[in-house]
Amino acid sequence: MNAVKPDRRTTKRAAGMLLCLLALFAAVPQAGAVNPGARYFTHLKTTDSGLSYNCVHAIIQDSRGFIWLGTSDGLNRYDGMRFRTFHKNELGGNSGFIVSLCEDDRGDIWIGTDSGVVLYDAATDRFRALDMPSDRGTVIHNKVTTIKKDRQGVIWMAVNNQGLFSCDPESGALKNYFVEEGRQTLPANITSFCFDVNNECWLSLYFSNLYHADKALTEATPVEFGDRGQLFRNDNIIEIIESPYNTLYVASVDKGVCEIAPRSSKIRTLIPNAENRYVPESLFSGRDGELWAATTKGIYVYNPGSGETIRLKADRQDKFSLSDSHTLSVLVDDSDGIWIGTNAGGVNYSGAFHQNFDKYHIVGDEPLANCLVRGFADDGEGRLWITTEKSGLMTYSLKTKELRKYRNKQLPEALFGIGHDDGKLWLGSFQGLYRLDLKTGAVKVYSRRDESSSLHDNKIYTIYKTSEGDLLVGTTLGMLRYDRAGDSFTPIPVFEGMFITDIAEDISGDLWVATYANGLIRYDPAAGAIVRSYTYAADNPRSLPSNKVLSVFHDSADRIWATTFSAGFCLYDGQNDDFVVYDQALLGAGNLPSDINYRIVEDDSGNLWISTNKGLICFTPATLETKAYTTTDGLLNDEFNYNAGFKTSDGTLYFGSSDGFVRFNPRTFHTDTRVPEIVITDLRIGERIVKAGEEGSPLACNIDRTQHIALNARQNSFGFGFALLGFASPASNTILCRLEGYDTHWRKVPESNRIFYSNIPAGSYRLQVKGVNSNGIWNDRHPAVEITVAQRFYKSTPAILLYVLLLIVASILVSHYFYRKAVKRERQRQNEYKRAREIELFNEKMAFFSNIVHEIKTPLTLIRTPLQNILASGECGGEVREDLMVINNNTEYLSQLVKELLDFVKIECHGYMLNCGNLDLIEKIGFLCFNFAETAKSNNLRLTFRHEEERLSILADEPGLNKILNNLLHNALKYAESYIEVEARSEGGNAVVSIRNDGPIIPKEHRSRIFEPFVQYGNDAKGVGIGLSLARTLAELHGGSLVLDDGTECTDFILTLPLRRTAAGSADGEEATAAPEGGPEKPGLPTLLIVEDNADLSAYLKRKLQGEYRILTAVSAERALELLRQQEADLVLSDIALNGMSGLELCKRICGDFETSHIPVILLSALSSTRSKVVGMECGASLYIEKPFSMEYLQACIRNILDKRSAMKNAFKNKAMPLAAHLYNLPHSDEEFLSRLDAIILANISDPNFSNEQLAEAFCLSKSTLNRKIKGLLDTTPNDYIRTKRLVVAAQMLTENHCRINEVCYSVGFNTPSYFAKCFKKFYGILPAEYMKEHNAD
Repeated sequence: MNAVKPDRRTTKRAAGMLLCLLALFAAVPQAGAVNPGARYFTHLKTTDSGLSYNCVHAIIQDSRGFIWLGTSDGLNRYDGMRFRTFHKNELGGNSGFIVSLCEDDRGDIWIGTDSGVVLYDAATDRFRALDMPSDRGTVIHNKVTTIKKDRQGVIWMAVNNQGLFSCDPESGALKNYFVEEGRQTLPANITSFCFDVNNECWLSLYFSNLYHADKALTEATPVEFGDRGQLFRNDNIIEIIESPYNTLYVASVDKGVCEIAPRSSKIRTLIPNAENRYVPESLFSGRDGELWAATTKGIYVYNPGSGETIRLKADRQDKFSLSDSHTLSVLVDDSDGIWIGTNAGGVNYSGAFHQNFDKYHIVGDEPLANCLVRGFADDGEGRLWITTEKSGLMTYSLKTKELRKYRNKQLPEALFGIGHDDGKLWLGSFQGLYRLDLKTGAVKVYSRRDESSSLHDNKIYTIYKTSEGDLLVGTTLGMLRYDRAGDSFTPIPVFEGMFITDIAEDISGDLWVATYANGLIRYDPAAGAIVRSYTYAADNPRSLPSNKVLSVFHDSADRIWATTFSAGFCLYDGQNDDFVVYDQALLGAGNLPSDINYRIVEDDSGNLWISTNKGLICFTPATLETKAYTTTDGLLNDEFNYNAGFKTSDGTLYFGSSDGFVRFNPRTFHTDTRVPEIVITDLRIGERIVKAGEEGSPLACNIDRTQHIALNARQNSFGFGFALLGFASPASNTILCRLEGYDTHWRKVPESNRIFYSNIPAGSYRLQVKGVNSNGIWNDRHPAVEITVAQRFYKSTPAILLYVLLLIVASILVSHYFYRKAVKRERQRQNEYKRAREIELFNEKMAFFSNIVHEIKTPLTLIRTPLQNILASGECGGEVREDLMVINNNTEYLSQLVKELLDFVKIECHGYMLNCGNLDLIEKIGFLCFNFAETAKSNNLRLTFRHEEERLSILADEPGLNKILNNLLHNALKYAESYIEVEARSEGGNAVVSIRNDGPIIPKEHRSRIFEPFVQYGNDAKGVGIGLSLARTLAELHGGSLVLDDGTECTDFILTLPLRRTAAGSADGEEATAAPEGGPEKPGLPTLLIVEDNADLSAYLKRKLQGEYRILTAVSAERALELLRQQEADLVLSDIALNGMSGLELCKRICGDFETSHIPVILLSALSSTRSKVVGMECGASLYIEKPFSMEYLQACIRNILDKRSAMKNAFKNKAMPLAAHLYNLPHSDEEFLSRLDAIILANISDPNFSNEQLAEAFCLSKSTLNRKIKGLLDTTPNDYIRTKRLVVAAQMLTENHCRINEVCYSVGFNTPSYFAKCFKKFYGILPAEYMKEHNAD
């Protein structure tokens, strides 16, 4: 008869059936019988456990205790803590789809895949493909549907289209049956086979029949069942296994699971399959005789003792049910644990220890998730009443084990305290107190709003009935006593304002009251007084550990215990009137996982069970032994709740949690007494796991079978993996190891079950390992592993001999070295002395040169200045003047020599500090060539400058670079006969400048000394010969070089300087874009007129100056005068040598014209004689600058002149009257103009009609000319200047003459006092009266 799994929570009839079933099972002789009707499963999947794939086809347990699981994607080995996975590339075959598994007598694992067989060699911990040919020449390469071992230890394999194979593991002989000439002789593939007690083979073929094979396995005959014939014809038999009763179990699609006795032609259906409700997948016969059938509709468990069948299936509402009803494989391990492989839900495990705790987390079909069970009460009628914070009131039958919700609309969903009193149930809530009559269902509500009840607080947390029958109610604001006569409550004054969490009564009748903030209180109800209050004292370790006491408990030994929030639990010591505290610090975090302890319940053995927020604790007071239980031990969850603990009269304990409650009796706990197997799983050297047979591996066989490991010197950092093979709460297992000779004590292996040793010294060691499981059973029998770490070569005896030899050789070499070093040091000392003498002599020479040069400079100045005065006077003429000119020319030459000598002495004696900046070498050379162009032209020389690059950026000191290039160009001008060619190019990361001329070729014998100081070539050489030496020194300071080319066709000096290395978007690019040519002009810039007929020089000057000035250009003097008549200019910059009118004539006209005389003029010229400078200044130039000139100097001169003009304009704007014109370097004519302007205005200041017209007539000028003149000088109009002058005079009159304001108004030419006051305030910021008062007060 097929009985569906009874639901103990729905009907009493099902409970009765379950009790009958338990009774039947109890009759089975084996003590370890498993009760499949109360299975709770944990799920191991790919997502959270490391399983390689969720479809599990085969499960076995090997002889060491490992669980092996074959999946659609890889093989898995499980040790209780973690999976070790092996995929296709590690299996040594060509597939990772595992179909079947079997272990032989040597401990090797035979793995059937969909394309052959792989063998795991336990001795070497390696895999190899079974690819040898059989006695028929066939090689297994198809799907291996079944692998089994017979009584002789021979391995048998059924292979699709290849018949049946056998292999003797000892001899390795492989035989193939039901095959002829490589082809299978059977009509269909073998789906399963079995050898009975007589070693006869029974076969099932795919959708064919059940067959019996002959002894030689050459023929198979269909099985006949007497008159009924071939019962399995055309049926698909999935599995055949041997039963414990010398019969066969057969699972087929049509007939379900049957038991057959083939020789007697008997057949019995065990698990019928009416209407093909399920498809069987596999069978497993347990040690106790139970038959487990994995099917597409769950697991069917047949008990031969009772004949009953239990079905296990997936239930979405039950998280402890199967994860998938489509099951493929099943295994009962040696500790009665159930392993079930599913099609898509991974593997499901149910250990015997999982049944220790009955879990109630579903009511009907409704899960109790987050219901928060709060209390229990026994009504004495065989029912437990349970309060929850979110699911209301529930009732549990102690007889039928049925849990139901109690429905009563008058009761709230959130209930806390609960107590039973004479057929009535008292329930506490946030809305008040409820009394439920269990017989009638009537509910009475006591609340604060009901004055007759005297309930002063609606928040009821605890309800307690004393031994005297008094009913006490604890609230958040105190405690009340129930007055039965008046059906009301009376507050107990001593507890007013206290949050009462729990109440207990001791043997003397005193009440112990737990509070949430006031500690623990001992109360004498007879006297109505507090005996003593116990609170936390930080300086007393035996005080109450916390003022937040959650519960209080009186045990069978008349002891008082209290639990606290975050301070553990404690025992009251009546003799000393204090407490013994038990917390994590004392017991250890592993024994007491949390110091938040909720409730204490005592079992029949005197053990205390304590609920916490991290599991359940069993504490033995006599021995202080502690054991922690968590979800891994079968709990519903680890989060328990306040006061939710209870014990019934039969010794069963109940604890409420956040998702339901658990029920258990410690006396019936299943305890695995077997000694757990401890295994060394792997050896790590560095970061790599090494295996036997690998290159460089110290292992000859499996690490767990290895007795000695020899490590070389480089392998002195190694580690081991361990496994304690027990599946009952594996997280509670503890493994200890010790490397004897290195460790001084046993080390606890971390939760990862791995330990690592780093940089172990050379020597011999012994690895010892032992472990204890969650039941306290030790295994210290694992043999020690001898480990030898080799000495490094540098510490070995050959190395020491080598060191001695090397020391002798080194001593000889060192002696020789020091001898040679002493000789070298003596030579070096002599050379240094010689060098020091040379430096001393050189310094003396330099000092002599410096002194001589400075002594020459003063008399030279005294000669030069009077001489220039004589020449300037023009008094001498004829031959005398020519002689004086000769003297003057040589004086100038001597002055230049003195300057060069001073530069040379400065560099040689004091060094030259480079101030490097970003320079464009192309631009610098071009500018110098422009400067030298006129001189070259005057000497009939052709000066050209060639360059391909538009820009060569270098990092250089500009004055130093000028000295180098000027010296080279001066030298070329001095010796060139017809041309000078300058070329610049980029070459190999350097800028190369070539300056060549067609002057006399320097002979080879002189070329090596041409750069030495004071060396010159040629009899007519001018100078002292330090220019090239100075230029080379400066070039080398820049990291470059200056050489004379070896060519003989011309004289070619080559200057090489390193290019500035910049990243993309360099500073050069930034410089170039800082002031883009042709970009928009800034408003208010001074206007600069450049007069230059050389287009390149004109463009260069414009590019350099246009960032600061508005630039006008003219190529001739005539054009410049025309521009000045059209536009106002602030400064004129003109070359002297112009085509047509010269620059001197232009300067004279500008300065001589009244309209333009205020415009300063700067003259540029290659003529450097004093006479030329004097002529230029006589023409009215503000400054004379000779070529070549520095651009920085020119810019500074322009800025200085314009700043002074701007200062005069600002002085006028700032009311500085009268203006001191002589301070601003104005031409004499402009100073006279300003002086006359002030005189004319003062003479007509009282005339209100005096304006710019009368002022223009006084100067005999047009109004526009006068306006332009005053605008150019003072940046104002004539009328504004007249008004300003009037106001300045008025201010003087107000402060000096003490005149009346009206008088002053008319005296300075204003028509009305109001207009005068308005203008005065606008100019001075205050009214005339205020101005007069302010200044007269001063």
